[in-house]
Amino acid sequence: MKMRKENLNRLNSVAAVSKSNYSYLLWKYQLKEVICILKENVRGRILDVGCGNKPFEKYLESMVTEYIGCDVVQSSLQKVDVVCDATDIPFENECFDSIISTQVLEHISETDLCLQEMYRLLVKGGILILTVPFVWPIHEEPYDYYRFTEHGFKV
Repeated sequence: MKMRKENLNRLNSVAAVSKSNYSYLLWKYQLKEVICILKENVRGRILDVGCGNKPFEKYLESMVTEYIGCDVVQSSLQKVDVVCDATDIPFENECFDSIISTQVLEHISETDLCLQEMYRLLVKGGILILTVPFVWPIHEEPYDYYRFTEHGFKV
């Protein structure tokens, strides 16, 4: 498995996407929708897999009891609580009420292992919210492996 060594300059907040960014309109509307979905569904102890600089934390902090972020490297703002691979997250079974992972799965070479790991960490009846790109340029090369369709997620 390829591991990144350097800190990543990740999104600091959902408002941080510049209007001059070629994907501004996609980000603007997608992030707005993701925030609504998160606010309606997350609860309790939350794990953010691939958290980067935790751009959703401020929207969720009043709704959750604990917000923990993990990522493969420390983020540019030092927001990652646990540096680990998404296929081997060092927590006990069934210890999170909610897990979110936004725009991360395409960067995991072993997506099945990652999804199994998230399932292991969720309490029975817990909530998993994933977002992935479909029509999106290659990014964070060479760590951009997949694009998923809704059918690929159902398998």
